[in-house]
Amino acid sequence: ELEPVAATPAAYAFAVVLGLLWGSFANVCIYRWQAGTSVVKPGSHCSACKTPIKWYDNVPLLSYLWLRGRCRNCKATFSARYLLVEALTGALFGVAWWFTVGPAGMLEAFDLRLLRFAITAAFLFVMIVVTFIDIDTKLILNKVTIPSIVLFYGASLLLPERRWYDGLVGIAIGYGVPWLIGELYYRIRKREGLG
Repeated sequence: ELEPVAATPAAYAFAVVLGLLWGSFANVCIYRWQAGTSVVKPGSHCSACKTPIKWYDNVPLLSYLWLRGRCRNCKATFSARYLLVEALTGALFGVAWWFTVGPAGMLEAFDLRLLRFAITAAFLFVMIVVTFIDIDTKLILNKVTIPSIVLFYGASLLLPERRWYDGLVGIAIGYGVPWLIGELYYRIRKREGLG
């Protein structure tokens, strides 16, 4: 029974470490999706010397600090944003744990609290990826948003308070309204108004 340990420091540490790991993957998604390349191949490598990064040099947060943000092989510097994205994702996963599984969510059954954490953590991951790609390119990529819409609509059906049409209303408003504004702007001004 895991419920008694859900509000312990070890549980929060688990959530933060999970966030750090997903934050590391978020960095891969951010840089590779905007470049139109695969997040699977090739493996992590230095963009300057192309040397593959060993697993022990790819530990979230710690490796960046240990190597002072440089490649072990060629000493090229890595962006501090790698560190920021990992730390932000770890912190947000910790906060999500508190709101869903920890003391703020204690009035629900434990399995439902874990489900809420999984959905919230997945949403935070997607939002971090979308945000940093948007900062770089001023675009919100359909390859991220459209699968996310499907995923989160399906996930919403697992929550007892949601009805099947609640998510459809959210999709129509959350995606449809900005799309319509952008489309109208393009039709009238003949240039993009929204990314």
